[in-house]
Amino acid sequence: MLTKGILELFAADSGLRTNIEKCLTSPIQCFLEDTVSLLQHFPSKLSPLPITYLGIPLAARKLKKCELQPLVDKVNDCLPTWKAKLLSKAGRAVLVKAKLSAIPVHTAMANALPPWVIKCIDKHCRAFLWTGSDSAKLGNCLLAWSKVCRPPDLGGLGFLDLELFGYALRMRWLWFKRTDPSRPWDNLPDVAEPLVTSMFHASVSVQIGDRQNSLF
Repeated sequence: MLTKGILELFAADSGLRTNIEKCLTSPIQCFLEDTVSLLQHFPSKLSPLPITYLGIPLAARKLKKCELQPLVDKVNDCLPTWKAKLLSKAGRAVLVKAKLSAIPVHTAMANALPPWVIKCIDKHCRAFLWTGSDSAKLGNCLLAWSKVCRPPDLGGLGFLDLELFGYALRMRWLWFKRTDPSRPWDNLPDVAEPLVTSMFHASVSVQIGDRQNSLF
């Protein structure tokens, strides 16, 4: 009832009404009686996890390969190989950095991409960059991919290292949790990756101010 009442208040204030028929309810660790009671007061469609929200696969456990394969396919489908001959290597580099490398960003923000996903995406980007096709042999690559992902001032092309960039994206949640306690998810239990937590502690320093947020 509370959720429905909030939506009604929002509709009265903004004029935007929620279409309940298009809403999904995804219970997490709820008893059957609680789920039934919720659907009685908020008659939406029941959609158990895993689900896709704003293009991001979400689950209460580790994502399966079949749930991440669409991300790899999406990157591959965006490769305009039939136009590759009209682009120089510099043009293909801009396309890879501006579009292909941006596709996994939202997913990497919420989930740690498995090595096989990063390997497949890098393989497609590398092949398109050097040959303009779906595949490339070692002899076609003028520079190792690890060097391609270096910043330009270090001799690279400035491409995203998806693994390191994913760590940086997920470190943001720890930063928000530390600096903005007003966020609605601040008190929810979460389990950060040990490596991300270590990188966060190594990257920030704490200065005692008015002592309002410091407990000893």
